[in-house]
Amino acid sequence: MLNYWNKTVTIYNKYEDGDGLLHYYRRVLYNCFWKETNNKVTVSNVTLQSNNYIIRIPQSSDYISPIQWQKLTNKADKFTLQTGDIVIKGDVSFEVNELEDGHRLNDFLAQYKQGIATIVSINDNTDLPNAHYFVKGE
Repeated sequence: MLNYWNKTVTIYNKYEDGDGLLHYYRRVLYNCFWKETNNKVTVSNVTLQSNNYIIRIPQSSDYISPIQWQKLTNKADKFTLQTGDIVIKGDVSFEVNELEDGHRLNDFLAQYKQGIATIVSINDNTDLPNAHYFVKGE
């Protein structure tokens, strides 16, 4: 039997502090499911192309809701899933720091152009036999 739950993903949880500065907290997760589809639509001789992602993350005791995560003092202790967060296929060690040249989000996005998704929706499927978090990304 094939095991489709064999991918590693890295999540970058986004947090805006009281001064309006964005911070990104990195978490590597294992035994995930990753599927990428490419969509093409032609409108008036213009072809638009987009990638859509389905990511399934096994239930974890380190996961907490976005509201709980926002309240944490040390956000690196746990992870959450919220719209606007970034998920990338693979174990990525890049540390995003908006105050450090070469480590800003734009530097990160320029370096990793494939297998990168911005979360657009999340479903908590932890009540299913194969308990997981279902993430859609673009």
